[in-house]
Amino acid sequence: MQKLIEKVQIKTEAFIEQRKNLIMVLSCADNEAAMVMKIVNDIEQTSASDVFFFFADDFINQESYVRGVIDKLYLQQELANQEAEKEKLDLLAQPPDDLKNNQFSPLQRLGKAMMYTRSLIPDIGAHNVIWILYPQNIQNRKRWHKLIESFTPTNGIRDGMQGLRIIFRDNPDTLKFSPSMQRLPRIQFDDIDMGPSAINDALEETIHDESIADDQRFGAMLQKAMIDTAHGRLDQAYDAFKYMLGHYQQTKNYAVQSVIINSVGNIYRRQNELDKAQHVFESAVEPSVQSGSATVLHNTALNLAENEFNRRNYLKAEEYYGQVDQLATKMVYADGKIYALNQQAECGIQTDNWDKAIVYWEQVVLFSREGEYLTDLEIALSRLVSANDHLETKVYKAHQKELQQLQEGA
Repeated sequence: MQKLIEKVQIKTEAFIEQRKNLIMVLSCADNEAAMVMKIVNDIEQTSASDVFFFFADDFINQESYVRGVIDKLYLQQELANQEAEKEKLDLLAQPPDDLKNNQFSPLQRLGKAMMYTRSLIPDIGAHNVIWILYPQNIQNRKRWHKLIESFTPTNGIRDGMQGLRIIFRDNPDTLKFSPSMQRLPRIQFDDIDMGPSAINDALEETIHDESIADDQRFGAMLQKAMIDTAHGRLDQAYDAFKYMLGHYQQTKNYAVQSVIINSVGNIYRRQNELDKAQHVFESAVEPSVQSGSATVLHNTALNLAENEFNRRNYLKAEEYYGQVDQLATKMVYADGKIYALNQQAECGIQTDNWDKAIVYWEQVVLFSREGEYLTDLEIALSRLVSANDHLETKVYKAHQKELQQLQEGA
């Protein structure tokens, strides 16, 4: 995965630094757009001289898209000036009125917006201004390509656009969809593939590259084993986990040891070998404790609890869910705490101990009420009301009234 990220970084940084092209079309699938945007955003964080403007609105038509971009540009300018006032720095100039003047076409207004941002950075030789127009969804691809084409400088780069770089997103295979774009000046095309096959190939490349540090190679191996597990390639994952465990035992990385052992336990659980799974999960306790991480311990305790519940050892499962509850409280993990309490109540029901279940639901009600987790509060109250045979009439009526108020939105 790291190699894929590095490829995106290298391509983007090379485009920003070159002097030939104004536009880069960086294509990827819809479900990869947010990841590519994050990678480019990371480049901004490490850049000491270049200024980036990011826009991720969906593209439906030119008018609504440009209006959204300009609205966000005004907002960015306002926020920047608020920070400048706090730091007693010079304020940024206001965007020109032309940006919202409908006498100009959407493309003209967008061009003026770009020239405005370029004017904020007068030292052209030392700084670039990079616009990232990266819609997460492109609903009219032909019109989107028309917008891209309109910014290619057929007669050379206009005054006010020097030092500007524009990165447009597109769906894969831009030139197959619009072959004529190949003839446009000062534009380059790069396809980014971050799909499952590409990720697998990149991980394999990292794993077998002996010039890379062991930590990075074993990290890639761990990612690949997790992916293999998720896709049902359990034998491959098992062999990899077994191989990696020796390495992380040797390096005394207790947290990763715990992750690997729990992953092996989950393989057995997926194969319905619950007794083997329990034995493996129990062996993860020691490295989990040694790691000193509440998150690692929580994961191990939860696996033990879930597996015991599946084995119908409800008293033991309740005990483990109690540990999960304590760890979630320590981690300030509200969802985890509520889940653990509800599962303890479920263990009570499975052993026909409704009084015990009611005690746990009461705890959920108290915690949810204090934290204003209204959905969880409503569910817990519903369960208490349904168990009214085990409650005093007065308490039952109070719960029923509170539930009715929640349902009515009072």
